[in-house]
Amino acid sequence: CGVLLVSASSKQGAHFGLPCIHELSRRCCLEGDAAVKPALRVLMQRGSVLYYETAELEHLVFADPQQLADLMATTITCESSKSDQICRGVLSPENIDNLWASYPSEVRHNLLHLLHELEVAYPLPDGAGSLVPAMLPEQVPAQASSWLDLGVCKANIEIELSLLPPDFLHRLLVRTSSFALSEGSWKSGVLLQRDGGKERAVISLDRPRRTLSVTCSGEFAVGLRGLVFQTIERLLAQWFKTVTYNTQISCPKCNLRACNSKKISLVLKMNRHHTECTDSTPPPP
Repeated sequence: CGVLLVSASSKQGAHFGLPCIHELSRRCCLEGDAAVKPALRVLMQRGSVLYYETAELEHLVFADPQQLADLMATTITCESSKSDQICRGVLSPENIDNLWASYPSEVRHNLLHLLHELEVAYPLPDGAGSLVPAMLPEQVPAQASSWLDLGVCKANIEIELSLLPPDFLHRLLVRTSSFALSEGSWKSGVLLQRDGGKERAVISLDRPRRTLSVTCSGEFAVGLRGLVFQTIERLLAQWFKTVTYNTQISCPKCNLRACNSKKISLVLKMNRHHTECTDSTPPPP
């Protein structure tokens, strides 16, 4: 059955619909989903095909995984004519046709779903496009140096993770994308804004320390900090249940350095700027 699939793929492309698969399977004396789907799972385990039983992809079988390497090379590339289509790591819907011009238009939607399933790309909310983490720039945006210079209240928080999953920041960038500055993301962080830029935040990840820093500025900086913290909590609870974390917030007794405190949750719920670090050790001089 696998030989038939690969042979047929050389004639009509890298993927098939399930009706075509059923027709090929009958030549191998396999009838119906009850027989065909277990066979596809075996071929998937052997690396002969790609088959994902998700709502978006369960009707398709990718019969030549090697051909899909070309898709990856087209999407993750240093070639300027192609990389320019993915602006600071975001592939917009209008750029898909230009980037994947060599693929038939009717299959591009399916290929995008495949990249999502493989976590090469992540869908952004409201159909705004897809985040391609490998294409995020290393450079911090130029606006970052003055992004928090609003001359008003600031509030910060640091979250130290017990483990740093490779896709943690990618998923956080997706969840905060509705507040993200256009072209404001990079491999280790993102610039956020709310209320027309009156409230701003910088999220940055220190990978060696496994520490995520969130600094907010604006009249309602503490509210934005609380929103970002709740987003991070939900992300950890949904995707990374084995990851534990310690939280630190600004403290006036330590010149606004972060200090451990048992009052963190209460402070965040009350949207206060800081907490007294009576249970912390002052920093060294």
